[in-house]
Amino acid sequence: MAFPTSPTNGQQANINGITYTYSSAATAWTVSTSVSNTFVSINVSNNVNSGNVLATGVISATGNITGGNVLGGANVNATTHTGTTVSVSANVTGGNLLTSGLISATGNISANNATFTSNLGIGTTSSAAGISLDVLGGEIKAGRIDSNNEGGQVSFGRATDNATAWYLDVYGNTSTPSLRFVDVGAGAVSMGINSSGAVALRGAVSATGVGITFPATQSASSNANTLDDYEEGTWTPAITTSGGGFSTTYNIQSGTYVKVGRLVTVWLNIVVGTKSASGSGYLQLTGLPFNIASGISEFGGSVGMSYLWSSNPCICIQPSSGTSSVILNYTFTNNNCSGTDITSGSYFRATVTYQSDA
Repeated sequence: MAFPTSPTNGQQANINGITYTYSSAATAWTVSTSVSNTFVSINVSNNVNSGNVLATGVISATGNITGGNVLGGANVNATTHTGTTVSVSANVTGGNLLTSGLISATGNISANNATFTSNLGIGTTSSAAGISLDVLGGEIKAGRIDSNNEGGQVSFGRATDNATAWYLDVYGNTSTPSLRFVDVGAGAVSMGINSSGAVALRGAVSATGVGITFPATQSASSNANTLDDYEEGTWTPAITTSGGGFSTTYNIQSGTYVKVGRLVTVWLNIVVGTKSASGSGYLQLTGLPFNIASGISEFGGSVGMSYLWSSNPCICIQPSSGTSSVILNYTFTNNNCSGTDITSGSYFRATVTYQSDA
């Protein structure tokens, strides 16, 4: 039950009572679309074109199988399958699978390209819109882009024209790659998660350990309810006078800080070495890691140690609005300390919390 292997244009073949006509222009055996062709097997060396292609055995063609319905009881094999419905109780194999209806197989569906104009259901006959997976232990896997850095990638099209707006990929050529969320329009990785569990936001360098990494340079948000910065670090406090001229060495001069949003807390430890000049004006601590916000003039901070001053110790701290310094006072009544109060060996340890300008 086979078609002639080298047919000529217009040649006819009668198989199981159905008359086929060969078209050299279409390179196919054709039959009226109103006729259903039911065979044990269909095996041709060219194309099969029909309204319905039905067989209880194998449907096989080295060319294309095209029909409103392509139904086989065994395998369907062809370079291209095109039909409203492709249904087989075994395997479907082809270079291309194209259908506007249902492709159904109890075995495997294998193709270089598969095109569905409707839905794709795996392990279900009632798939919702898109792709549905209903298989115990089932997996949808995106193949790697290349063998160097880019692994599997899933892209997301925008509503207006389906152009890729975002994609999710696995990146890195080691055994511990990162998961990235990429904004195509901005050309930037908006968020990444490395194998340690650290989350890096746009512009940040992924760190070790579990946590959220903000970029080294803050990307300030205009939304007051957005946490846009977190930073830990060190700073170097120094004693100066508002009129200048103060000079000293230090035995200890250290500081640390934590910034959460606009809230900054600093710790400082100063031990004066040798003071050589008292300077003029009021005494202040300079070098804060971030400027104090404008309009902030309230007292703030806690002095842990203030020791070995020439007269009254400085025990109060007053923020200097819009600057990176705080003013030292004797009391809460704003009596400023001066450079003459400092002696060689004076101690000053404190904690200051303030609101930064960004």
